[in-house]
Amino acid sequence: MHAGSNDFAGGLSSGGQSSAGHLGLPRNFLRGTSYINLDMALSKTTAITEKVKIEFRAEFFNVANHANFLNPNVVNSYHGFLTGLGSGTNPNSSLFGQITSTYDSRIIQLALRLSF
Repeated sequence: MHAGSNDFAGGLSSGGQSSAGHLGLPRNFLRGTSYINLDMALSKTTAITEKVKIEFRAEFFNVANHANFLNPNVVNSYHGFLTGLGSGTNPNSSLFGQITSTYDSRIIQLALRLSF
């Protein structure tokens, strides 16, 4: 393969091997989808007595509720775990290359803490 060739992906169509990667593709040629996230926390501390305080805290994860898509082979169990059990990388699957799951949507967490 020589410089200036019009072959698809630097030799992929000709099946030639390259020292830069398999089939002439460089390392990390394919990228996943972008990830946009905005988290926010609000808190209010109030003194009940001189030594006793109470704190209310509200935490918001993915405030904008933006859909962040996972890569084709990853499945979100929605219990805080991402697994590679999807069929998105099996070329014989009808789901090959399709994104079928997202990261968690907006999560709101409330807390109340008593300090003494």
